[in-house]
Amino acid sequence: MLALTRKGKEKLNILHKEQKDALPPRHYEKIANERVVIVTFDIPESEKRKRNWLRRALRELGLRMIHKSVWMGSIKLPARFVTDLNNLRITDYVEVFEVSKTGTLRHVV
Repeated sequence: MLALTRKGKEKLNILHKEQKDALPPRHYEKIANERVVIVTFDIPESEKRKRNWLRRALRELGLRMIHKSVWMGSIKLPARFVTDLNNLRITDYVEVFEVSKTGTLRHVV
């Protein structure tokens, strides 16, 4: 008969927790958009992993960093990306704006 040792059970618990805390893949389909999208966020330090994931995902989508928590680009945010934000429970910390008339932003885009 096989049985896990105390140390083995601890390791198994750690692996289950890591799997639960796994972040979604940050590769999304890039869809061009005529309008400018601005994404801002203020994710708490306790959610640092999620904040770093969001920055990498925004970069992968083709947005440019204006400030560490302000990103901008001419893309349409994929539905799966928005779903992942919901699943990570960070939508309360993220704001998305779509600009139809760029005005003074024209030189930035």
